[in-house]
Amino acid sequence: MTWGSGGFGVDDGSPQLLRFKVLGPLRAWRGETPLELGPVKRQAVLAALLLRQGTVVSHERLLDAVWGEEPPAGGHKVLPTHVNSLRRVLDPEGTLPAESVIRSGKGWYRFVVEEVGLDTAELDERGAEALRTVASGDLATAADQLGAVIGLFRGEPLTGVPGPFAQEERQRWEERRRTFRLERLKCLVALGRFGDALDNLSGLSASSAADRYDESLAALRIRALYGRGRQAEALAAYEDLRVRLRDELGT
Repeated sequence: MTWGSGGFGVDDGSPQLLRFKVLGPLRAWRGETPLELGPVKRQAVLAALLLRQGTVVSHERLLDAVWGEEPPAGGHKVLPTHVNSLRRVLDPEGTLPAESVIRSGKGWYRFVVEEVGLDTAELDERGAEALRTVASGDLATAADQLGAVIGLFRGEPLTGVPGPFAQEERQRWEERRRTFRLERLKCLVALGRFGDALDNLSGLSASSAADRYDESLAALRIRALYGRGRQAEALAAYEDLRVRLRDELGT
């Protein structure tokens, strides 16, 4: 598989190819032409279909994915409005409903993902390759590969897209990003690149409240500080976590 100019694991050269990015604000292109996806609720409908990897989604499940416990006043009548608008944007002019990228039947919709470029697919492939490199022991190459994988994120996944499904996807992809960041930090510390590790730790430590109690993250920070000759700060970091775990979590 080759990476096209847009960074997707498919040939971007086709003027008809649909490409999507969800690791940040939701964006779409046909070939090199950007597409206007409309209001955020419509984007939520798109995400709930696109990211289910071609599986059939019932109307009820789609409504729950986008509106949760507050369904729209129009109920099921709202869905065709959003889907038809998406079809007009995503399908080439003159496409019949039966050939649309969004197929439908009695009570269901399905997004046809074949021949669609998606940045999460690139993340999966390149992330797996980087982790194999880590396992091989080539940590310098792995650190570079992991840095490139982390760079695929353009901000918070599905930025501003509402609904329970989008929130679950955000949490899932943020956890993947955190995993890649931690693996890269381990490589940097093992390579003795303590300054680079500390630079990366400053951003990761502030990314979530849970990181304040993460012992593996604290251990990397302590090792990096010690490696830079900042022993007093390393001891202070250890003591800070020990007291926090004791006083706030009772451990």
